[in-house]
Amino acid sequence: FLAFHSFSYDFQKESLKYVFMSSNSRKKIFFSKFISITLLTIFLLVFLVLILLITSSLLTRENIFSLKEVVFSKNLIKEVPYLIYYFKEMLIFVLPLFFIIIFTIFLCFVFRGGNFGLIVSCILYFTSLMFSQILFSYGLNFIEYTFLPYLDFTYFNDKTSVLVNNMIYNINLNYNNAFIILGVYSLIFIILTICLLKRDV
Repeated sequence: FLAFHSFSYDFQKESLKYVFMSSNSRKKIFFSKFISITLLTIFLLVFLVLILLITSSLLTRENIFSLKEVVFSKNLIKEVPYLIYYFKEMLIFVLPLFFIIIFTIFLCFVFRGGNFGLIVSCILYFTSLMFSQILFSYGLNFIEYTFLPYLDFTYFNDKTSVLVNNMIYNINLNYNNAFIILGVYSLIFIILTICLLKRDV
């Protein structure tokens, strides 16, 4: 929503052409908005996580600094401080958010600030995993090379389900592929958005 409205307001109020008439280039304006939206999103995410941890600590009367999480890494089972584990997981979840920000801005430029772009973005973000599973069930395995199966990282928390689905559908969904594919598609949509910046507004 932040990503969409940061540009759609200028489109709808027809003020974008005046913004683009400033001494700064269109690319600089685009990247300044994109960076500020990303930083604001990370700030809000950290703020919400801290509120969640503090509230949980107060309600359960547990010292969150003393809690440990059991993790399996490199064929070893070890305990790590819960806070470190939690914030590490949070940072991993930033990648789909980073992609959806870029994708939403792209749709905003495609539809010139129209709300249809936001609707498409929301539908894809919230239902991408369901659509992916349906398409996999019809044998459309090439979907694993699109961004659709990687927009909901909560799916990867259940490693057993991931392994079973990979075997059933003969696919290879994992974090490594997610980082590569979302990174490539992010770059593609940034380039496409920069191309759209050249259009008359």
